[in-house]
Parts: sequence; structure tokens; C-alpha cells
Amino acid sequence: MRRPNSFFLKTAFLLGIVLGGCRTAPPSLQVLAEQGGGSLYACGSQQLLMVRGTPFEMGFQHGRLLAADVRAVVEDVLQWTESRGLTREHLRAIHASLEPHVPNRYSAELAGLAAGSGVPLEDLELLHALPSRFHCSGAAVAGSMTRDGKLYHSRSLDYFLDMGITDRIQNHALLIVRVPADGIPSAVPAWAGFLGAVTGMNLSGISIGEKGSSSRDESYDGMPMIFTVREALRRGSTLEQTVEIFRAGPRTCGFNYIVGSGDEGEAVALEVTRSHFAVFGFGDPAEDVAPHTALPDAVRRSNHFVDPTLAGTQREEEPLDNSSGSWQKYAGITDYLLANRGKLDAESMVAMLRLYPADHSCLHQAVMCSTDRVIWISQAVDDRLSATPGAQNQTFYGYDLRALIDGGGTAVRGVLTR
Repeated sequence: MRRPNSFFLKTAFLLGIVLGGCRTAPPSLQVLAEQGGGSLYACGSQQLLMVRGTPFEMGFQHGRLLAADVRAVVEDVLQWTESRGLTREHLRAIHASLEPHVPNRYSAELAGLAAGSGVPLEDLELLHALPSRFHCSGAAVAGSMTRDGKLYHSRSLDYFLDMGITDRIQNHALLIVRVPADGIPSAVPAWAGFLGAVTGMNLSGISIGEKGSSSRDESYDGMPMIFTVREALRRGSTLEQTVEIFRAGPRTCGFNYIVGSGDEGEAVALEVTRSHFAVFGFGDPAEDVAPHTALPDAVRRSNHFVDPTLAGTQREEEPLDNSSGSWQKYAGITDYLLANRGKLDAESMVAMLRLYPADHSCLHQAVMCSTDRVIWISQAVDDRLSATPGAQNQTFYGYDLRALIDGGGTAVRGVLTR
């Protein structure tokens, strides 16, 4: 029998009691600046950027509204990566391999960002060439697992909290709402100057969360993961259609994704490498690869593969709960979902994310109710100013994507404090 997991083990967890925090009255959005069809807003301690139009126009609005922030992020992150041995020459080589596979629309958006911010296009390209190889976790639940049958999708971005030399990337965090002239609007937590996506939800009710999963079957000769996710959010309107966007590639490195569809009440876990692709649905018997187990109306992933073929490109043995942080996250999520089956909702999924250790590195966390088109976001704070800077320790703000785009109704659904 699998032992309880120390990573998530708490009294509330064992008893199935969910404490997402205290819900308080939502603040209103305050307009800070406008540019063309774009607007920059403040919402409590968070900022929200809305851009509209062609790719170049959206990039230009982003750059003009946040020029100082874009410069600060690009300069500081590139200095930080170089201090860790990842030189500009190395990033140029990665970009040269990726660039032929970057859709023209994202090259145009980068050009608009450069024109609007005044930051050199080459520096922006290098920023977007950075490999995304960090620890993350997530889960999606619906049906019998939830209190109301809706789809809830959690995602934790476990990136470093010291990204920057004189500044920190989390000081420039945003929720970016994009309304493209030729695609589906979406909401993506990100940072000034960053056009990719690793987490997001679109107006068609598709939600996506990425997790790195290292593999020996990798290549940079393909579409960057951050733009694959953007394309899936821009074009995906059904679960099947969205999965096919990920399958088509060309893929690059090892990743796990969770993809949900609020209108269909379904979600899948995708495991991908350069050459291999596996799909797991709710209660999928393919998940029953010991020590993993399938769960009804739920999928979850951290940073290792379940599929035997993909696992063979990654490790020699199955992960153990006493030796693998990735296994600990997978097992901890499993235990939490089972303990709270039939009671899960946005607040209880937030409570699960808050079970991360207080000192764990985490840049942002999200819970997406794609059935209602509502996304709850928390963002890390400066690690030099707080003893508990991770996103799991911060306030979650809930945003209604439909209301944000329409400009009417209550765009901010609520605030969850600790």
C-alpha cells in the first residue's frame, strides 16, 4: 500500500477539509494607461494587460504600455542566465534551431513588442529561446470529483524565485488577456516582455497547463513549447481539436500537459517528447502503471512520464515516494483528490495548491474553472523582501474572462486571501 505523502501531508488534507482561504469583496479594475486597443489595469496587488488586434498591434500595445518593465525583464533575465553559464551565444544557437518553426504571427508580435518598447528584437528573441525546464504540477477534475460537476484545472509554475540580478521577474508579473483579430481570446499569466504561454484559458473553455518532463528524446528543431501553447489557446475550441495541435508539432523536448474543456466536462493528460505522444483521459486504464493509478473524473501530472515508452526515454526505474520530488507531487495530488472527492471547487483546488511548503519556489499558481470561464491567479513576490515569496503564500484574484472582454458585468469575481 502506498504511504501518505509528506509533501502534501497536513491535517486538513487527511480529513478532507478544504481551506482555500478567506474570500473577500473583489476590487474594481483601475485603468493605468491605454494605447490603441490595449489597456493596462491595476487590480489590488496585481496588474492586467489587455491587448487587441493583429499580432503586430498586440505586441506594440504590450511594448508601449510596459516599455520600462519589458526592458527591466529582458536585461535582468539575460544577465541572470549568463551568470548561470547560459551565454547569449548558446541562446542564439537555440533560437536559430527554433526560429524556422515559429509561426509568422509570433515573429510579428515580437517585432511589435520591440517597436513599442524600444528593446532590441534580438534580445527579445533570446529571452523567448530560454528553455523551460523546471518542476511544475497540475490536475483537472470534473463530474463526480467536484461539488457542482464543473471542470476545475489547477496549475503551479515552480520556477526559480531569484530570476534576475538587480530585479526579479515576478515584480513584473501580469495577467495578459489577448483578443486577436483572427483567433479565440485567451487569458495567460505571464510577465512584461514575455509573449509565450505555459498556463492559460481561452473563451471557448479550453484550459492548458504545461510541466517540464526531461527526456533523452529531444531536439530544438521544432516549434517552441511556449508558442505551441499559444496556438492551442488561439485555435482550440474542442478537446480533440486542441490535442491535435499538440500532436502536430513539430515537437521539441519532453513535456507533460493537462488540457481541459469546460463545455465538454473532460480533460486529458498529454505526455510528449520529440518522437512520442501519449494521451490519458479520465479513469484511463493506461494510467494503471504501478505505482501510478487511474482516478475517475480526474487527471494529474508532475514532472515524470507514466507511459512506459516515454518513461524509457527518461529513467531506468519507476519513481519512488522517498526518492523523487516529482513522484511526491503526483502522489500528494492523488491523495488530496481522493480525500475531497465530490467536494472539489475553485476554493478547494486553491487549498490544494497552498499545501506546497511555504519555502517552495513557485512563480505563479492558477485554478481555472473553464466551464464558467473564470481564472484564479496568485503571483510570487520579491524573494528579497519576503520570507515566504512563493505564489502559494499569496492572494488569489479571480477574473471572469467573458466580462473582461465584453467590458461589462463584474470582471473580478473575488479575492482569496490566506
